[in-house]
Amino acid sequence: MNPTASHLSSTEMGQSSVILGTPLPIAALITLAAVLIVVVYTELTRRKIPNWLTGSATGLGFLIAAFEGGQALVSSILGFLLGFGFFFVFWICGKSSVKTHGRRPVSGGDMKLMGAAGALLGFTLVQIALVYMAVLGALLAVGMLVWSPDAWTRVQIALRIRKVGREEAVKLQPLLVPYGLAIAGGCLLTLLVGVGR
Repeated sequence: MNPTASHLSSTEMGQSSVILGTPLPIAALITLAAVLIVVVYTELTRRKIPNWLTGSATGLGFLIAAFEGGQALVSSILGFLLGFGFFFVFWICGKSSVKTHGRRPVSGGDMKLMGAAGALLGFTLVQIALVYMAVLGALLAVGMLVWSPDAWTRVQIALRIRKVGREEAVKLQPLLVPYGLAIAGGCLLTLLVGVGR
């Protein structure tokens, strides 16, 4: 059977949605929406993204893609690798933060969530989601910096206007950006902008 004909028949039956020229199965769309709702709730209430959520979302992403065919499965796997790999770089680079502050700026939950989003969105759409996520994450970080009680001290240190000793630097708790919110927003924007085109 012709892959184009297969795609047309599944789209006509309402089983796929085309977002930015990329077919996204309705099952993947529903799964992603459910995952993002839970992520927003857990980030706001516990500042944690559960492993059971990201693991099951990744598995479902691969399973849904496998039912769609070989090309969709390859896209899902590449999407997972890109999303997971993007955050893995920052997770590794944050190793020094563990020594001084006891925590990495990017958590393993963020890394696994972006991998799950990539498995559900596929390679093309996760690239767009990463761009939106980066912009939203930067805005969130700036907003948190502006509203933090020691914002001016942090700005002075960053601009090297003020030098601080190690003890004072350790007292400044790192700004832990709830990146799950930025990831959820990036995925949502990808879907909304894509459906609007």
